[in-house]
Amino acid sequence: NPTMQSSTQFSRLDNIVLTSVSSTTGVELAKILSSVKMKEVVIARSIVCVLLDEYGYGKREIGRIVNVDHKSVHISIDSHDNRMADRKYATAYHKSKRFVEDYESSNENLEGKVNSLYTKYVELESKYEHLVNLLTSN
Repeated sequence: NPTMQSSTQFSRLDNIVLTSVSSTTGVELAKILSSVKMKEVVIARSIVCVLLDEYGYGKREIGRIVNVDHKSVHISIDSHDNRMADRKYATAYHKSKRFVEDYESSNENLEGKVNSLYTKYVELESKYEHLVNLLTSN
């Protein structure tokens, strides 16, 4: 599967952004990462560029991720405000951004729960060891 092979080269945040944009725009991930110039693909690619820029990625790094030169990344980012006048673009951008934000917050929430469970596990393990010592010390 070329999409899976391509997406495994990226970090977790890269994958989240790519997946969210693919999902909200209906453009296949493989097309976003290709050199296809169809309007919906260019729009999806632009949204990926903008979101990665908002998360602090450098222009060259974004270009490497979406397989375009850094000048194209600059154009995508610089034209974002103008593209927001297009309702379809704005909707896809906002849905993608919300998807990434929700994923990040749910992930933080999950991490907190896992840490809490681990703390309880360590406490219970300590109590268990204490009980074993009390029962076997005679």
